[in-house]
Amino acid sequence: MSKRPVLFLDSGVGGLPYYEWVMHRVYDRSLVYVADTEHFPYGDKPVETILSLAEELAVRIIESFDPALIVLSCNTLSVIALSMLRSRFPVPMVGVVPAVKPAAARSEKKRIGVIATKRTIEDVYLKQLIAEFASDCSVHPFADNGLVGFVETRILEADEEEKNNACAASVSYFKEAGIDALVLGCTHFIFLKNTFAGLLGGGVKVLDSVEGVGRQVLRLLIGDDHTGAEPGGRSAGLFVTSAEKGPFYRSLSSRFGIEYGGLLTSGVRL
Repeated sequence: MSKRPVLFLDSGVGGLPYYEWVMHRVYDRSLVYVADTEHFPYGDKPVETILSLAEELAVRIIESFDPALIVLSCNTLSVIALSMLRSRFPVPMVGVVPAVKPAAARSEKKRIGVIATKRTIEDVYLKQLIAEFASDCSVHPFADNGLVGFVETRILEADEEEKNNACAASVSYFKEAGIDALVLGCTHFIFLKNTFAGLLGGGVKVLDSVEGVGRQVLRLLIGDDHTGAEPGGRSAGLFVTSAEKGPFYRSLSSRFGIEYGGLLTSGVRL
């Protein structure tokens, strides 16, 4: 296929819902997913480390795949490194942003919860989002790095009871805060969207950025007639940066209908 691919980058599984959304709407070009499993998780690392890892990985994936567009489908990576990467590389990039703006618009009580990694919660970018779009709201942040690890290692096998237990601490916090809108500020947490919705009850809206980011990808690809082809008219591949997590990601690839590409090496191509 001659058209350059769209590439999704995350530290693990978190970006797959974004990949899936685009996969069902863009049929005429390859889609690539790279999980930086070697350095998972990003959310507990210093800013300088994240910036260094992001730049190093960008060089590798651009050399390997020559993407037309890169989606940083990780909130921590987007918050910390998107600006730097855009200034360093000519490839268009889309980041994911915590859905604070739509949450503020949809919250009737003006009480919003945000669950994310410690790094995202502490970053000035989130504070700026809140100041710009939710200044009239009471915002209640909750950092849960442990829940990221739960999704990364248990999401394929966990039953509903285990998922409920994993979310219990944050749900208790948000119920006490009296929120009526919850922002999933880490892409990994999208896998638990239904769990949060069930535990918090029908009066709480649970929001993510999947559709908004996906539509931005389509806007950037406009003019390529990407929606005119039939489903199945493009290839897809998932790659990891550490071999030890291969079996888990092979199973995950199958569940999402993606070909498992294996270890990302210097000579790999889609």
